[in-house]
Amino acid sequence: MTTAFCFNLGKIAHGLYSDPTGQYLVYAIGTNVVKSDTYTGKQTFMIGHSNNVTCIDIDKCGRFIVSGQMNYIGLPVSKFPLGS
Repeated sequence: MTTAFCFNLGKIAHGLYSDPTGQYLVYAIGTNVVKSDTYTGKQTFMIGHSNNVTCIDIDKCGRFIVSGQMNYIGLPVSKFPLGS
């Protein structure tokens, strides 16, 4: 397998995002956030969550991906750069 593309729309509302240029697709799989480059087919798996990702977003400028997970204590947030 060279590419994996899957996500569960039932778990994350608006769970598939594209940057303003359309080059990157961003979605969550379990505890990981996946950034897929539509030009090259390359995928980057961003790890850092200890529980399933429950929300993701891309900032208006398309520079950062923000993701969060639900915990019993609160809602930790991770921020990743979107570009290469």
